[in-house]
Amino acid sequence: MLRVFLCHDSSDKAFVRDLYERLKNDRFSPWMDEKDLLPGHDWESEIRKAVRSSDIFVICFSGAFLTRSGYTQKELKLALENAERKKKRIFVIPARIDECVVPTEFRRWQSVDLFKEHGYEKLLSALRYLKPPGDDLIEDLRTPTGNPVTDHINYFLGLGFMGFAGIFVSILGLGLLVILLIAIGLLKLFW
Repeated sequence: MLRVFLCHDSSDKAFVRDLYERLKNDRFSPWMDEKDLLPGHDWESEIRKAVRSSDIFVICFSGAFLTRSGYTQKELKLALENAERKKKRIFVIPARIDECVVPTEFRRWQSVDLFKEHGYEKLLSALRYLKPPGDDLIEDLRTPTGNPVTDHINYFLGLGFMGFAGIFVSILGLGLLVILLIAIGLLKLFW
């Protein structure tokens, strides 16, 4: 699942909470301090780890974000360092959440206006462009089936929700491979 770090100012929490939920619903793995930091975590260390392990770093720029100093400025430095280190086509996505000016050092990356109509859809386009093929299929297999018996057995066996489905697909794939090899052997024999 594509990991998306959401950098934001604390005064923009309501907007970013909504963005977090929308991304989760669209099968991404967003990271937000309020949602992902646990009591007792060394928050500075956890934020650094989350930035390093993220596939995408979305900066939610706003008027409030640009006028404050604090840890968000450190997050921006981490984003720039990781963008250089990762050398990916897309890592940093400047996202304006209100009418504000994107800082100079982030203007080299195309920004998205999340406060405008179709802004979220543009962000989704970039994220889907980067999402590994088959990611949704794997996630479907991990999703609870709704059948308490099957879900319980999958957990009990320690296979997760894709337990039986994964075993079934593996056996089916192996069976098809054996049939194909037999067919090739027979063709060689009679040809």
